[in-house]
Amino acid sequence: NKREMSRKPTQYSFSTTLTIASVHYGHIVGKEGSVIKDLRSRHNCDIKIPTDRSDSRVVVSGNTQADVDATVQDIMAIVNKDNANYHSNSSSITKVLHILTEYHSRIVGKGGKEIKAIRESTGCEITIVNENDQVIIKGPTNEAVQRAEEEINKRVKGFTDERTASEDVYTRVQNEANKHAVERTRLLEESQKAYDRGDKALGKQLKNQAKEETKLLHKVMDEGSDVIFAYHNKDLANRPELIDLHGLQGKESIRIFYEYLNRYKNLKTLKVMTGKGTHSIMHFSELKQDFREE
Repeated sequence: NKREMSRKPTQYSFSTTLTIASVHYGHIVGKEGSVIKDLRSRHNCDIKIPTDRSDSRVVVSGNTQADVDATVQDIMAIVNKDNANYHSNSSSITKVLHILTEYHSRIVGKGGKEIKAIRESTGCEITIVNENDQVIIKGPTNEAVQRAEEEINKRVKGFTDERTASEDVYTRVQNEANKHAVERTRLLEESQKAYDRGDKALGKQLKNQAKEETKLLHKVMDEGSDVIFAYHNKDLANRPELIDLHGLQGKESIRIFYEYLNRYKNLKTLKVMTGKGTHSIMHFSELKQDFREE
């Protein structure tokens, strides 16, 4: 899941991004803009279609989620009609892959680079439907469609392999942090027992040792968070306007977020990719709430 967090307030409260082949843009816009004007008027939504034909991202924004969903439904009806007409007028082969939306960005690539490469190398048309977790391949032969599917799966596998490695790093860091937390608790309990016995010197000594364990715990968490962040953001030099906070807990994300803002003070907009809350206590994304509290 990719969410945009901007320092400037946006006009609309809800938005979604569709990945649609540029071959469909003409029918979505219509003659002299008649279709897109009708969509905007009926659903009270804004529809942004890229001027760059290599860009496959169509953004729909509105004041309610219902308006956005209705607009998306109408746009996809246009795309599906195009696909049906294309299929009926040619001998093309169509295959629908069910791939989770969170993987779609890896298939598309920065500026549509990856999906463009797949299209050019296989001769297939690739349509991504974010709302239904679908990737539609249409090609001239079974062999071409199979090659396109292999290229898509290769990119998905690369993403899942990276996520598995990140999970391993997180588990190792968490286990080491837990050891320091357990030792800190033990030292504090022993310190209190010493004070209760009247041994203030030993109590103070154990309490200071507990403080050292706390420092070590925070150090491990900070270092681990930095490793995880670096792992998910290997291309920051080329795309400083986008950061990926997957695998980080709320407070860790907050720290890294503000450190990043201080590092790149000239950024007007920063897009932040957040996780689904896998590492949170309640297993839902808490990052938005954490930013509100800050």
